Amino acid sequence: MAAARQSNPTDKREFNLNSFEGLNTRALRQAIKPTEQAWLENIMPIGDANAKVVPNISAPLASIQSLTGSPRTPYYAEGFNIIISGTATDVLMIADTTGDLWQFNCNTNTLKAVSWNTARAGFYKQSNCAQWKNERILIIDNTHGYSDWNGTTLTSTGYTGAPTSGQCIQVFSGQVWISNNRTVSYSTINGYQDFSTSNGGAGSFIVTDPNLHSSIQTLVVANNYLYIFGIDSINVISDPTLTGTAGSQILTFTNTNLSTGVGSPFPMTVIPFYRTLWFGATSGFYGLYGSNSKKASINLDGVFQLINNVGTPTSVGGVPVISAGLVEIYNILCIAFLFQYQDPVLGARQLIALSFNDRWFLASQGANSGNKALNLIAGNSVVGTNTLYGTDTQGNIYRLFADTTTAINFKWQTPLFDMEHPEEDKQWMRLGVGAQYATATSSALTVYADTENSTTLYNFVSASTLVFSGTGNIQFQGAGAQNIYWTTIGYTLAMANVSGFGKYIGATISGSGVGVVFTLSLMEYIYRALW
Repeated sequence: MAAARQSNPTDKREFNLNSFEGLNTRALRQAIKPTEQAWLENIMPIGDANAKVVPNISAPLASIQSLTGSPRTPYYAEGFNIIISGTATDVLMIADTTGDLWQFNCNTNTLKAVSWNTARAGFYKQSNCAQWKNERILIIDNTHGYSDWNGTTLTSTGYTGAPTSGQCIQVFSGQVWISNNRTVSYSTINGYQDFSTSNGGAGSFIVTDPNLHSSIQTLVVANNYLYIFGIDSINVISDPTLTGTAGSQILTFTNTNLSTGVGSPFPMTVIPFYRTLWFGATSGFYGLYGSNSKKASINLDGVFQLINNVGTPTSVGGVPVISAGLVEIYNILCIAFLFQYQDPVLGARQLIALSFNDRWFLASQGANSGNKALNLIAGNSVVGTNTLYGTDTQGNIYRLFADTTTAINFKWQTPLFDMEHPEEDKQWMRLGVGAQYATATSSALTVYADTENSTTLYNFVSASTLVFSGTGNIQFQGAGAQNIYWTTIGYTLAMANVSGFGKYIGATISGSGVGVVFTLSLMEYIYRALW
């Protein structure tokens, strides 16, 4: 029910917004909560009066093209830690569509060929990797079978009964588990080389349950379980136990279906996030809490329906439609999902949706489109810090949210507020934006005063213009006829007189900056016509 009308409707009224609970694209802009935002791009809603512009993407750290002389498009990347030359090393294993594997050293930002210029060059077009202890990376390829990499040497022989093809691989309870369509094979206990069923503990089984449509999409180890993801199902392997005498032991375990109707056709989105297993489905991003799947991206419904190819995920070896990873931004752990968004205004472009503490925001890192745009992301724990990397179709490797000196474009769109009186017109009078600036960089903002049926542009400058008064105002100008401003460090409140009428009013704020912290928006208005 609307509040009672004020006795003097022509009095100016002020409204300030300093709460930032995150993005909500599920409801219309007129209907979202006052504390939520209609759009937040490259602005992290850390807390009340604390919405901070995120760091930018790094320059390319390494390039596959620089080694091969031709562009390479990665389709797979995953982070591991293995001992190389006696040193624990954080690495990304990367596979490209030409069929080669690469090792990116996250500690030194150097790239090393794994299969290129070897007898197995071009063999890894449909590969997946897992870590064995901290001594080597295990690799399964759908066409060329099983191999391993110890940081210096690629090996593809010396195995007993190893699968000759497969799509997914994991290490669980001291054994290697490999899936091929609906069949899961596992090695002997505490060994990665022996899959012979005549030796103790090795074996295989077929997932015969009808809830597994098509084939296994990925295997994931988390919370002391092995999760088997189908397109729309999740099973879990638990309590593996060896029975029998030495040399003829049999592995027994429990295979339990946790979810029917919800699974993931996007293998590179299945990420442990605290004690929850997150994943992408065709209807949104979900969290698996124990045995219950819960949609975590309800507030992204308006974005999700505009993700390109979300209904046609790629097969093994294809560049993923959606990929994910963990990243720490301002010492806050976030989960991030990369996808191509069909922007109604800007067209197809890459976006990253991030979540922390039940808050969502968006980010754009690097080029929006073209061969420099990100095609996948992957995370790794680098010396204990969750770090997010990205690749493009040229084979360039970047670190995301890493550059704290280069300005990044941002956009903040508030709700459209009815001020508890949706039945009355409001006349815009003044609009303000509060921000904290960390550096003396240009702080010009592009601000739109919005109503439900119009939007009007106002250029805000939060620094003071240097003006001489003579026969008229004189604006100082520097090189290139650019205006000179008193630049501002610290808190500033930029304001402008605005005009317009509507039953709903709000603001859209955009610009470019480094480490800018938005604290509030201020709106001054007058009630006008009733109904």
